[in-house]
Amino acid sequence: MMLDPDPRLGQPGPCSVLVTTDRSVTTVRVCGDLDGETWPSLSAALHDCAEAETVVVDLRAVTFVSVAVGCELYRTIRALRRAPTSVSVMASDVLIRLVGLLITVRALPAEAMTMLGCASPRRAPASWAVHGE
Repeated sequence: MMLDPDPRLGQPGPCSVLVTTDRSVTTVRVCGDLDGETWPSLSAALHDCAEAETVVVDLRAVTFVSVAVGCELYRTIRALRRAPTSVSVMASDVLIRLVGLLITVRALPAEAMTMLGCASPRRAPASWAVHGE
């Protein structure tokens, strides 16, 4: 028996990727949902930034990130940082929660928190604490 999807969940939102360059800074602004269908456009934009001097990745308007895309985003940003490129990431609350979860279940290393722009002066929620270690 098939169940109808819960209408409160809504449909995935569209994703837009806007790349701008101002002097020596390339900014990649992302809005909407990041999943397997929308990841290729962001991935291509980030790979195109490999030669840039400074890259700002603005993910503050991202409303959903799949687990697979969260892991790919970490790998892509890590690779971009190995190039002669300075990278700064600004994360949405959705990405911050996902990265915290992925670190907790050891799908990402702890460095992912700062690398993906998730570290901030505010304290991480107590629910992220891993007990029994």
